[in-house]
Amino acid sequence: MNAKLDTGRVFERIFQIYGNQFTLLFPAALVLFIPVAIVDGLLYSGGGALAYILASVIAAIASYWYQGMVVEAVVDILDGRRDQTVGGLFSSASPFIWPLIAAGILAGLGVAIGLVLLIVPGLILLTWWAVIIPTIVIDKTGVFPAFGRSRQLVRDNGWRVFGVLVVLFFAVTMVKGPAVLVRPM
Repeated sequence: MNAKLDTGRVFERIFQIYGNQFTLLFPAALVLFIPVAIVDGLLYSGGGALAYILASVIAAIASYWYQGMVVEAVVDILDGRRDQTVGGLFSSASPFIWPLIAAGILAGLGVAIGLVLLIVPGLILLTWWAVIIPTIVIDKTGVFPAFGRSRQLVRDNGWRVFGVLVVLFFAVTMVKGPAVLVRPM
């Protein structure tokens, strides 16, 4: 039987892990996202829809790769000590890049269709599929089994997981500002 999710504890652990692993995760983010930002800037300065699409694809790949690295870092520190290096994070998450991208695209399409239909189905799918990325990296499942496994892990905690997603959405929106919702073309 699944234990109930303690939402407050989730955020406490997020800040604790990021705080304790800052010297690992921040340099990894810099190494990954500074070149992405430079390429994005060059593509955006060229203008056009194709440049926008290409920049978005590059940013999405980097985002999924980083999410895989964060999961690998968390798994690494669960034994009480950190063995990973920045280079180790990159190589340990590399095998999962394509499954993470495929799952992200499929989940994004499913949630978007659900949102268009009546909003509620999209929010339900977003909640059910909230842990697809950790499922792919930790359980080493394929793309399609990850959807079912994510749903199984979220079961009995749906409202709490949804609450965490809402709070994270607003936190990201506050940090990035309204630009997170709409990127200029």
